[in-house]
Amino acid sequence: MQACMLGQTPAEFTGQVAWRGVVAASKLPKGLIKPNANLWVGPGKHFVCYYIRGGDLINFVAVQERRDWQKESWHEPGDVNQLRETFNGWHPEVTELLAAAESCFLWALFDREPLNQWTDNKVALLGDACHPMLPFLAQGAAMAIEDSYVLAHCLASDSHTQTALQAYQNIRLPRTRQIQLNARKNAGLYHMSSPIEQVKLAVLSGLSTIGLSDSRGS
Repeated sequence: MQACMLGQTPAEFTGQVAWRGVVAASKLPKGLIKPNANLWVGPGKHFVCYYIRGGDLINFVAVQERRDWQKESWHEPGDVNQLRETFNGWHPEVTELLAAAESCFLWALFDREPLNQWTDNKVALLGDACHPMLPFLAQGAAMAIEDSYVLAHCLASDSHTQTALQAYQNIRLPRTRQIQLNARKNAGLYHMSSPIEQVKLAVLSGLSTIGLSDSRGS
């Protein structure tokens, strides 16, 4: 939809890839994975997991800095043994979870600059069509839901469609732009890219309630 309205714009490879998969909770020791959004971080990579489907499954996303894989597809099979090797020596919660994984997918992460325009006459973009997010703040779906609410409110408040759509853009664009940029910054934080980022991460670890720890579990 974005391409139809604004023309094709290039996406930039971030130098990072994401492994994704699910594991049946019944395959793991009870209590191994905490009932939180769990995050482990380390140099050049990080690992996230959380329960889904009422606790029956555990979803995981493992991000690695890597430049030899640039396929965007969400359905490209990955090598689960290679994934295990990539996170070998990490916290037991990570390694035991991956040991139970039977398969995974792998895709390259691409980024786009925030847009300056979301509307064209009586057409408007929302969600990933106007602010695709890197998966480092878990805000992609949340921002789409917010877009929908604000769009509905603006259309209900103003019978002139183009004015309503412009109001929607004016309200939403600054917020989503900032979140897009913050998601981009979080990659450096999670991957301990510099001594400063390591200090920031240590502070966040002390304040966090989401199960944040480094790869050694400290």
